[in-house]
Amino acid sequence: MDGTMTDAQATGAADPTQQVAVFASGEDAPTSLLGVKAGKLTSKDAAREAAVGGTTLPRSGPVSLSSTHFRMPEIGQTFLNFELIAELGRGASGRVFLGRQVDMAGRLVVIKVTTGRASEVLALARLRHTNVVPIYSAHDGPGFLALCMPYYGRVTLAAVLSRLREGAGLPAAGAFFVGLLNDESAGGGAVADAALGRFNYVDAVLWLGARLADGLAHAHDRGLVHCDLKPANVLLADDGQPVLLDFDVAVDVRATDSMSEVGGTLQYMSPDQFDVVLGLRETIDGRSDVYSLGLILYELLTGRLAFEPPAGTAKADLRRARDARLAVPRVRPFNPAVSSAAEAIVRTCLAADPVQRYPSAAALAEDIGRHLAHLPLLHTRESSLREKARKWARRNPKLASPAMGVALATVAALCVGLVLVRDGERARLADIDRARSAAGDVYRVGLPDLVIAQARLIDAFGDSAAVGPAVAEARRALARYGLPDDPAWRSAPAVAYLPAIDRDRLEAEVGSVLFLLVAAGRDSAGVSAEGYHALAEEVLAGAASVALARQGAALDVARRGAGGVPDPLGQAPPDLLPLDRFLLAADLAAAGRERDALPLVTAFTADHPDAFGGWLLRGNCHAVLGQEGAAIACYSACIALRADIPEVYYRRARAYFLAREYVPARADFDLAIRLAPSHIDARVWRAMTCQQMGRPSDGVADLDAVLAGPTPPIKAYFIRSRLLRQIGAEERAFADEVEGLRHVPTDEASWIERGLVRMRLNPERGLEDFREAERLNPRSFPALQNQAHVLTDALGRPAEAIVVLGRVLALRPNFTPSLVARALLLARQGRAAEALKDVDRALSLDDRPAIIYDSAAVLAVLARAEPAHGKQAIRLFASALRAGHRVENLDTDHDFDAIRGWDEFNAVRAAARELDLTGAR
Repeated sequence: MDGTMTDAQATGAADPTQQVAVFASGEDAPTSLLGVKAGKLTSKDAAREAAVGGTTLPRSGPVSLSSTHFRMPEIGQTFLNFELIAELGRGASGRVFLGRQVDMAGRLVVIKVTTGRASEVLALARLRHTNVVPIYSAHDGPGFLALCMPYYGRVTLAAVLSRLREGAGLPAAGAFFVGLLNDESAGGGAVADAALGRFNYVDAVLWLGARLADGLAHAHDRGLVHCDLKPANVLLADDGQPVLLDFDVAVDVRATDSMSEVGGTLQYMSPDQFDVVLGLRETIDGRSDVYSLGLILYELLTGRLAFEPPAGTAKADLRRARDARLAVPRVRPFNPAVSSAAEAIVRTCLAADPVQRYPSAAALAEDIGRHLAHLPLLHTRESSLREKARKWARRNPKLASPAMGVALATVAALCVGLVLVRDGERARLADIDRARSAAGDVYRVGLPDLVIAQARLIDAFGDSAAVGPAVAEARRALARYGLPDDPAWRSAPAVAYLPAIDRDRLEAEVGSVLFLLVAAGRDSAGVSAEGYHALAEEVLAGAASVALARQGAALDVARRGAGGVPDPLGQAPPDLLPLDRFLLAADLAAAGRERDALPLVTAFTADHPDAFGGWLLRGNCHAVLGQEGAAIACYSACIALRADIPEVYYRRARAYFLAREYVPARADFDLAIRLAPSHIDARVWRAMTCQQMGRPSDGVADLDAVLAGPTPPIKAYFIRSRLLRQIGAEERAFADEVEGLRHVPTDEASWIERGLVRMRLNPERGLEDFREAERLNPRSFPALQNQAHVLTDALGRPAEAIVVLGRVLALRPNFTPSLVARALLLARQGRAAEALKDVDRALSLDDRPAIIYDSAAVLAVLARAEPAHGKQAIRLFASALRAGHRVENLDTDHDFDAIRGWDEFNAVRAAARELDLTGAR
């Protein structure tokens, strides 16, 4: 799918079969063709069509808060399709509610409603991590921003600390957390992660710290420093996983060289943050969050604050609080169960000088993981030989058995078992540690690349120009793991040394990429489609059996050149695994069956609301089906998950354009171009958006930039020609047309644009160009619409036009303007039964006055042979006028000739004239 307006008909040109002005520049067609009087399709109409043709989603546009007064919702109300059940918290500018999402089977969600800054959604949009709260959707309105997030439970670490202070002393076992979660969980069952229950209390706290450090590392890798890490902003989910909340004051350290101010909670601020507030330094980095996390660990391990809260916010108070942090507090005097290594970890976090702290949250997570695995620490000094010996003994239980202990008693008295560790064994263990660390590094980089590769392949469905680059990107992502050439890729250190849960996730993403390589339909650089498919079967095993079976059958048919691909929709078991749903939907969409794909991918995104590829595929399906409102919501979900992909902004901008919402369309095109300055199609569409906004000169500037490039698309000449005419530059406009006609198009949109120019001079030549566009893309809606227009109005071949409109309706069965257009042609040919069937369907789907009026014209034509249809035509005619439909040139509209002399018709017409409804439409 390139920059063509493949869905331009959804803008509702004055005639459903003429897409000349709509496709070319977004303007309404200047005349009524085929005698059809269809009106504009507004964003509300797009939403209605989405409800007819698929699932409708709440719309979420760009985040921009209005100053309009907003009243905060209350418990018991329904707000944005969420039933508000309870209030979970509140702050100066917002509240957090527990709610039920009505349109998602009543699932429990958290709704954060704020009248403050909109920065949190921009921060969370970058993050996708188990230990960072995700966004299901973002909703902006007059004076408010609402975020919908999953409901993981009610227990924050602040609640944990409150329970600790209620007890007689610090717990001994991690079961303390399990009991607290079970007391507070919505289901009341034992749902906490088993890891917490099997640890002692100290190790359970450290395990939580490692998970939080991993989530912070994910944020820091994307340039975000949380800046307000405190117990109240860490949720202990019902499954035991800690989750980072509230990125409202997060700082993008890549976007600024200095910080005039930083947010945060004084009690949990690092010395670095105090220094910025006091004007002693300009920036902070991720080590500030490491310090704040160290304060939380200290508090959980000792049951007490590391430092007294500042007395106030005056500079003197802040300086005293900052100076107090120069002394690093001890842990073990307040909890002897904390080992020296655990204390070293916490105290390294709390070093006043950032240089003396852990260099990153990832390093902190690694050291905690090593400590829990009884391995030596890597990033801080572990001074206790006794503890080192204990760790060695736990790693080597046979060497530390009683019998061996007797044999080595003399040596053990000197240094327990440390002297028994041979140099070779030590080197082997060090190699394993390095391999695990390296595998984790590859995974952190490689997994996002695999996800983006899937997105590129999905976006390339049906776009021959995009397939090659998408395949190349997918191959680069696979090459990191030796694929597709290395049959032993699973044994490579980058895979073999990963934790089991990460290996499983990696295999699912690798298998999906392999599957989508085949679905995208392009074999590139030496590996056959069969080879990709065979690898996908090996990797995915039973996780996508139906999708793999269908793809394998398609490859078999292509190889043998006979038979057909079995349709899996009637055969697929109802309990498909989620990955099978996703891949089957992708395969169907790649085959042009978006309507069949949509229920499958909708179910997949309901199960996996954090699946970027699922939302993108779902948005593309809605877009192809002309359901702009639903497409916008899906693309917004993509942006909430990954805010750095220009193509998603581009696709959402196109959907906004087709819904005639030009301001957000322009904003999204701006973002797409900012992220990808060489994005030609985004510039072309932005130029057309500028025209619709009454700023053609800005559009000309965009097209000047496009045409100055090395290989500009031919369509840019014709589009710039129209914009130049709008500003009165006739000579330049003519020169652009001449230059465009000198070239042979190579893409769908350019064929259509050239056809629009050529049909004015020679309709047959225009028709040839539109057919070339359809040849490149058999699902090209504007190519088909323009063919119908030329065949009917310019060439007088309505029978062929009916066939073309049939192909249009095969793509979009619920597109009512094409239904009434075909009905009118059928009526003129005397094919009454077929015409009435189309009219009945159109009226059952669409109650717009324009559709009612066009249906009246169809029945008026049929009244020539059957006068009974005339009465129904008059009723529809009157209904359209009562709804405010204005009619132009009614006296010369020959489709009403059969009833023009009827008294009832003339009475309605006279009333319309009295109401001034027969002027210009």
